[in-house]
Amino acid sequence: MNNLILHQTPLEDIKAIIVEAVAEQFKKCQLNKPEEPERLFKRGETSKTLGISLPTLWEYTKSGKIKAVRIGSQVRYRQSDIDFALKTIVVK
Repeated sequence: MNNLILHQTPLEDIKAIIVEAVAEQFKKCQLNKPEEPERLFKRGETSKTLGISLPTLWEYTKSGKIKAVRIGSQVRYRQSDIDFALKTIVVK
């Protein structure tokens, strides 16, 4: 059998303990919150951002200069891949 300890604790102290415990758990949940998914751009948006034509974007995608994501038959580009391509294409 578990040990039972009776103790006289003021109600306000009990409330404070509960509020502190709930706040701590809430803080843990906020820290473990999943990140928002990265935005995906269409081909036209990506070509405008990079300052290139659609055929050039297609060539860069085929050659691996920029990575594309396929969703069914659609082609999309992640923001991080566009940023990386901006750095590498402009530098070369």
